[in-house]
Amino acid sequence: MSKQTPTEFEGQLPANKFIRIHKSYLLPLKAVKYLEGNEVALDSRELPVGKVYCENLMRGLR
Repeated sequence: MSKQTPTEFEGQLPANKFIRIHKSYLLPLKAVKYLEGNEVALDSRELPVGKVYCENLMRGLR
């Protein structure tokens, strides 16, 4: 467990390699297999994409 907020943690990660997809989720861009609707698929699970983060995710995947 970290005492940092997700926003603080996000600020320490390289923005060109990690993306925030939800208020609760940060993940490496290379882990994203595909985006379908409001979910991203990883190797073994799917995670929701928050409405606020969808546009930024689309730019990051280009």
